[in-house]
Amino acid sequence: ARMTPIDVIMGACCTVTGTTAEQIRGDCRVRSLVITRRFFARTMRHAGYSLPEIGEAMNKHHTSILWMLRGGRNPKA
Repeated sequence: ARMTPIDVIMGACCTVTGTTAEQIRGDCRVRSLVITRRFFARTMRHAGYSLPEIGEAMNKHHTSILWMLRGGRNPKA
């Protein structure tokens, strides 16, 4: 199986953070994993991927990615 650019980014994020792709795609809300997921999503966004593409890579809805990139909080008006 050939590695895609998304696989390369996922592998790099896993290596840097000491997590697995399954943990990044999972539902566990332990703070360290939430931070790792945000790191992966930001890296993907900087690489030019769309929110739906990032969501597909992370097994999440694109609106979840939007909230993740915003920091998970409602921005002050």
